[in-house]
Amino acid sequence: MTIYFVPKQLRVRLRRSLGSFIPGERPTRRRLLRAIKDVEFFVTVGDATTSIFEGHGLIPHLAIVDGNEKRLPSTRPTTNSNTTMSVVNRAGTISTQSLDAIREAIISKPPVRIQVSGEEDLLTLPVIASFPEKTVVFYGQPDKGMIFVPVTRKKRELARQLLFEMGITTDDLRG
Repeated sequence: MTIYFVPKQLRVRLRRSLGSFIPGERPTRRRLLRAIKDVEFFVTVGDATTSIFEGHGLIPHLAIVDGNEKRLPSTRPTTNSNTTMSVVNRAGTISTQSLDAIREAIISKPPVRIQVSGEEDLLTLPVIASFPEKTVVFYGQPDKGMIFVPVTRKKRELARQLLFEMGITTDDLRG
């Protein structure tokens, strides 16, 4: 298994939001429904984000969780999945095992869950880079709200550029 590390010069850029901000620690069901209107897939990255959606009865096509919130152990979201994959992905890295699971999730019957041993934060990038347009990706901003990123050609190119700076090529995303 290959492990790709975030270079120091990329860390500051990765702290910037990739999408639009939804304020509040628990957005309303109505607000979330507006964000997923007319999409084919929606993906949640993070335990709190996934729990918020599932608490509103909105089950993502793909949920990526690691059993932590704000770097502390938490109760994992509990919705049953048709497909569950387990991967190892250490903090500050992206593993080829994670890239393979994301690629498999695209074609798997939803709901799909990727259980991460380590940290899932950076997996937002390969999701944006790999999933088709008409996908929205959600991830958390602790104590502030969540970010949602509609996958567009421009967002996909940005994610691929950031991944390239980590050493991950388009071929790595395709397998």
